[in-house]
Amino acid sequence: MDYSEFVVTSNVLDLVYGQGLVWLGLYFSPLMALVAVVKLVIVFYFRYLVAYVANIPPKKMFRASRSGSFYIFLLLITWILCFIPVVYILIE
Repeated sequence: MDYSEFVVTSNVLDLVYGQGLVWLGLYFSPLMALVAVVKLVIVFYFRYLVAYVANIPPKKMFRASRSGSFYIFLLLITWILCFIPVVYILIE
């Protein structure tokens, strides 16, 4: 059994997707925020355990300075795309 590298980009994109689902469902179910916090804590400790036990460090160092602004921009686009249906529902 080979150990795999921890892929930061796919894990960040999973978090952005989950955050987008929370933003979209927050208007319809206000308790979704509490569920999201519990989910994020569980996912964090699960991924921490998996990264500690079953992953090796990557050969190429991940540089957060290169992609930090991209992930913030991706979160902004996700927020806008989740905000549009809620505004439409409120107006109609």
